[in-house]
Amino acid sequence: MKFLSLTAGILMGVSFAAQAQIQRHCQVELVDQFNRVLQSFWGSTNHIGMCQDALRDCNYTRRTRNLMHAQCVSRQLPGGSRGRVPTSQERYYLQLSNHQLLQEALSIRGIGSCQARRGHQFDRCEYYITANHRGYPIASGCSHPVDVRHFCHYRNQRDNAACMIRLAIEEGQCFQSRHSRTQPPRTQPPRSNPRNPAPRPPRF
Repeated sequence: MKFLSLTAGILMGVSFAAQAQIQRHCQVELVDQFNRVLQSFWGSTNHIGMCQDALRDCNYTRRTRNLMHAQCVSRQLPGGSRGRVPTSQERYYLQLSNHQLLQEALSIRGIGSCQARRGHQFDRCEYYITANHRGYPIASGCSHPVDVRHFCHYRNQRDNAACMIRLAIEEGQCFQSRHSRTQPPRTQPPRSNPRNPAPRPPRF
């Protein structure tokens, strides 16, 4: 009997450990009938892989705002179990609608290091997205549906551009620490030579 109880305890421990290992960060988006993101919610998957807490928050917001034509769509964040949870600053932008998010990125200040600009009149790309002065999530930064079909699935380029900006924010590309990139290397203060000490300031 002791052996059976010990075996059961070990199996339960392994089961709990496995459940903890498969827990992943997840996101639920409140999407309207035009497939536009109205608001985003974050959480962690439960033992059966559902983003339960975020889904509950999304459905509550959907009811309280009377958005009966909207739906809550869950998805796993990039990186699986190593996926990152957005900061409060990033959440502010991620909760904006596609239109608002794109307007912020098109403004002079942009969204951190992420920028959007309009293409030329006869350009096949209506928008170009950059993060840290590089095209994102593809090298060209083009919002054309053919170019970004592996990342965003909107038919119009305006929503594709907003989707590309969301990806950049979610993956931490827009608000990287400037301190770590621009700060010059620290130098040690010069040590005084004990044989030739530095002169002391005069006393008044």
